[in-house]
Amino acid sequence: MKNLLGLADLVAYEDEDEHGHLKPTYIGHAKHTFDNDKKNKLKHAEPLSGNPKHFYKNEKGEVYETCLTDADCEERNFVCGVEKPGVCGHKDVFPTSMLEMIGVFTFAFVMALCTVAGIGGGGIAISLIIAFFNFTTKPAVAISSLSIMVCTIMRFVYNYNTMHPEKKNVVLIDYGLVTIMMPTTIAGSQVGSVILKTFPALFI
Repeated sequence: MKNLLGLADLVAYEDEDEHGHLKPTYIGHAKHTFDNDKKNKLKHAEPLSGNPKHFYKNEKGEVYETCLTDADCEERNFVCGVEKPGVCGHKDVFPTSMLEMIGVFTFAFVMALCTVAGIGGGGIAISLIIAFFNFTTKPAVAISSLSIMVCTIMRFVYNYNTMHPEKKNVVLIDYGLVTIMMPTTIAGSQVGSVILKTFPALFI
């Protein structure tokens, strides 16, 4: 943040309290002052607007811009204090915007097509979730995985007793192949879960 602001001749003045949290921070044009015994220091700058920006650092060292009202959250579908007091987070399900309603029907239709085609549709689902609901990558992956699981369960319930069209007395699902594939599929899912939690969203 400080590097980016420095490019615009701006400085974010940060100071930690005894708990390691960032104190309220003003953003403005840099002003230099010189003390008699000390090195060159920076004074608090004049805020660029009537609403000075503040930042909060959590126990993991992640820095968040704090908020007082929903208007302070610039991201679409983000509101103030929904997850943590004073921190912008993604809104709850209600109230639902028109774009979200369109997204719900579009998502249901696309996932229905994926179910009929016999594919998971994870990549398509993630893109739709990000576009319509403005989730970040990691929550979008989690929601996509849940939707794929629901679609898979419904497809299994529909097909578990369906008979094979060419082989008499044989069901459509090849359970022999299932017993070979499922252990490796579950193992791969566990590895993927660790990667999702460990790597940054850009990599994912």
